[in-house]
Amino acid sequence: MSDYLGIDLGTTNSVVSHFNNGQLRRVKFDNQEIIPSAMFFHSADKIYYGNMALRRMHQYPHSGIKLFKRMLYNPQSFKEIIYQNSPHSQPLQLTGKLASTMFLTYLREHSSTQFNVDFRKAVVTVPDNFNTTQVELTKLAAIDAGFHDVIMLKEPIAASIVYGLTSQVDKNILVYDFGGGTFDVSIINIGQQCEVIATGGDSNLGGEDITLDIVQYLCEKIEDDYNLFLLEPSEKFEHNQRILYDAAEKLKISLSEFDEQEVCFSVYASDNNVVTINYNITRQELEDEVLRAINGKATQIVRKVLRDADLLVDDIDIVALAGGSSCIPVLQQGIANALGKSPHTTQSLATVVADGAAIRGGDGQIQKVILENVIHDFGVRIGDATFDALIKVGQRLPAKAVKCYRPTAANQRVINIDIFARESGCLATRTFEDGITFLDNIRFENLPECDDMTKLCLEITFEINKEYYLNKLETKLYDVAGNEICSKNLKCISVNQSGGATCI
Repeated sequence: MSDYLGIDLGTTNSVVSHFNNGQLRRVKFDNQEIIPSAMFFHSADKIYYGNMALRRMHQYPHSGIKLFKRMLYNPQSFKEIIYQNSPHSQPLQLTGKLASTMFLTYLREHSSTQFNVDFRKAVVTVPDNFNTTQVELTKLAAIDAGFHDVIMLKEPIAASIVYGLTSQVDKNILVYDFGGGTFDVSIINIGQQCEVIATGGDSNLGGEDITLDIVQYLCEKIEDDYNLFLLEPSEKFEHNQRILYDAAEKLKISLSEFDEQEVCFSVYASDNNVVTINYNITRQELEDEVLRAINGKATQIVRKVLRDADLLVDDIDIVALAGGSSCIPVLQQGIANALGKSPHTTQSLATVVADGAAIRGGDGQIQKVILENVIHDFGVRIGDATFDALIKVGQRLPAKAVKCYRPTAANQRVINIDIFARESGCLATRTFEDGITFLDNIRFENLPECDDMTKLCLEITFEINKEYYLNKLETKLYDVAGNEICSKNLKCISVNQSGGATCI
């Protein structure tokens, strides 16, 4: 029996699948195959998950958390959680990694109970455009959650495994993955092996963002029809915000299936004045006012990925959908119009990523070699905040780079090296410019003494491994004559400060 779980840890919803003897099974949470990625903290010892958490967050929003996957973009960011039963106690500071660890722990324990197996291995998926820090933090969260063996897999690859499961002849699959928090497009050639040809996407475009756009549209509509400004700061601001969000989410889901939907809700016009709002919203209205602009942005990304792959639309054999937001009809029509062929909708769009992850970690009957390329430029800051690229977009994974650094002062015993990622296609050259993201700082301490420290050379080998996170493989020290110096006392730690190194 396979002891791997396939986990789609989603921004808004998560799915857990298991593949064994050619059969897929999905873990049920309150009789549902999808669980909202949310937690509610009643006390330090009592935590609610999924829909039970969301329901309680309506009344006590400061005692719950959702969208914690987006917090991985900034590892230092956190949300203060106030325990519901002890609001005056010390708040819990939840980072994206800690929240992911707690949620993955629940998924592992619940799955183990349901299948009567102590699951300690997992294939965990991440968005295609996650940088190395986000991938590594997700893997560490899974390890901290009790998984001893963790395989990281990109979400579009997981989906392509399902769609191309039986293919032994090379096929080009375009995966259109519109999830709750991110939008990814990948072209993958799948046959005897699985090769990623080109990727693209938007890390700030997902079902959550569509919901917020609908909220904005409702606010503007209510302002015009009722002369009410619902999202202006007031004591009832959070109440109005929650009510509008729920109405928007209902419209997004219902109008993906029906042509018209009624929404009726009560909001505060002032602290003591409640007004009931009633609208009949049609699918056409929502498409015209909200969704067409989003569809246009998504279609542009699809066309760019085709250009990057140097392929024509006729070169695409299968258009595969993934992610719950791909159920929206105007988005399906948009991809069909752009490529001249209808997307496959035979798979469960919300569960296909977890299914592919489970198959990848399955019982050994179906395995494919996965070939991926670097999708960001990786480099360091040198001199006047110049971005010096070490590993570049397009290099095959695993990718290595070797660079030498030297101290800037005669008596310097420490070197700090700031590591950054630059988005594919970005032309920025300074580390403070848009498109370049700080990843980490590596601090080297206990440099050996010499007559002139500026003549010392510290050689560092970096690697982005096949799971797409950054390794520091090894370091070597050389003197001015190029002779290697013993470096056994050299310490290497990650810190959040910078300065003191030049590249040679």
